[in-house]
Parts: sequence; structure tokens; C-alpha cells
Amino acid sequence: MKTITIITMVFLLGACGNKTEQTITVQSMKATEGTVVLTTLSANSKKEMVNIPTVQCGMCDMNITSALEKVSGVQEFLVNIDDKNVFVIFDSHKTDLSKIEKAISMVGYQANQMKADPVVYDALMGCCKLPKDRKGKGMM
Repeated sequence: MKTITIITMVFLLGACGNKTEQTITVQSMKATEGTVVLTTLSANSKKEMVNIPTVQCGMCDMNITSALEKVSGVQEFLVNIDDKNVFVIFDSHKTDLSKIEKAISMVGYQANQMKADPVVYDALMGCCKLPKDRKGKGMM
């Protein structure tokens, strides 16, 4: 999947400089899906890359997506299974990187240095576990 991201920053200054408003527009075009995502972000928006080294497959993507959709303040994210990371844009007044890492770890995946919840990790499908942790033959 090819993704193109265009970031445009617009600064609006009020009369006599008394009021300042900042708007950041992020436009992502996913060529293979034919979708365009347009998000208007506030000055409080932060972007972070979270390493998810234990991620293995599309099911992992779905689990992490489900977790991040529940984090208040997460505005946009992109899980990349091949590069084993997730790019997250969030409102820093509503959440922070540690809450995002915690949400990922609570669904069974390592997030940066935060280890996966071991009970949840053990309950993951075999395809979502590291090869050394898979049991049985015929596992992906």
C-alpha cells in the first residue's frame, strides 16, 4: 500500500496580534485503497512513532487498531506491520505517549520499551505471537 502524506501549516494572526490560532492540516492519500483522509489538528497535536517489535500479522494490526480507537485524544494513526511501528497523531491535552503505549501493551504487544501484558500475550492467536512462542504445527 502506498501512502502519501501532505502536511500544510496555516497560521492566522488576529488584529494587533492579540489572538493567535494555529491549524495544521494533514492529508493522507492511500493510493491502493483510493481513500483520502483529511484531519484538522489543533496546536496541541503531537505526532509520535511507536515501535511495536512483537507485531506479526494482520490480526495484530486489528488488535492494535481497536485499542488505539479507544484512547481519548488519538486523532489519527497508521499501523505498519512490515516496519513494526505505528505513527500516531494525538491531542496532548487529552492523552500522552505513555497512555498510548499502555493501550498497545494491554492488548498483548510491546510498545517501545513497555512490555506486553503477559496474560493477554499468552491468550493471543498463535499467528500474533513471536515464532519462538508459537505452539503446535501448522501455525503461521
